[in-house]
Amino acid sequence: MVWFLYPNKNAYPKSVQDIFDSSFKPEDHRMDQMEKPINFVLLDGTWSNSAAMYRRLKEKWTSVWGEDDLPCVSLSTTGASVMHKLRPQPSWDRTCTAAAAAGVLSELSYHYPESNLYGLDKQAEAIENGLDVLLEALTARRLRRGRSIARKERRNCM
Repeated sequence: MVWFLYPNKNAYPKSVQDIFDSSFKPEDHRMDQMEKPINFVLLDGTWSNSAAMYRRLKEKWTSVWGEDDLPCVSLSTTGASVMHKLRPQPSWDRTCTAAAAAGVLSELSYHYPESNLYGLDKQAEAIENGLDVLLEALTARRLRRGRSIARKERRNCM
C-alpha cells in the first residue's frame, strides 16, 4: 500500500489514522497484524517543483493503476514548522519535507503507541532536533551576512 504525503485538494483528505484504521484487521488493532506494509512517498522540492512532480506521478498512476487520484494523506497535527521562521511556504499549513516526515512519524507514534517498538517516536524526535540545528545554523549564517532573520509576510499566510 502506497500513500503520498501531499495536500491533494481534489479529494477528501485522509489522515494517518484513517489509513491505519482501514489497514488493520477488525479483530486485532495492532500494527503487527496489518495485512500489507504501508509506504509513504514524500515529494521533495520547491512547492512548484513538487506540484509538477505530483502531476507527472498522477498521470503515471492513472495509466498504470487506472485510478484518477493518487492516494494522498494529509497531516492532521502539523503546525508551523520551525523552518517557517526563515523559509516562507505558500501557506501556514504547508511545511518543509523534513518537518512533514517528522509529522508522519509523530502521528504514527501518537495514534499507535505500539509503533514506538520500532523507534518511530525517537526517529521523529531526531528529525525535529535536526530541524532545530538547521534553523540555528541558517540563522547564524544570515546574521553573519547581515541579512534579516524575520520571515517575510505572504498574502495567504494569515
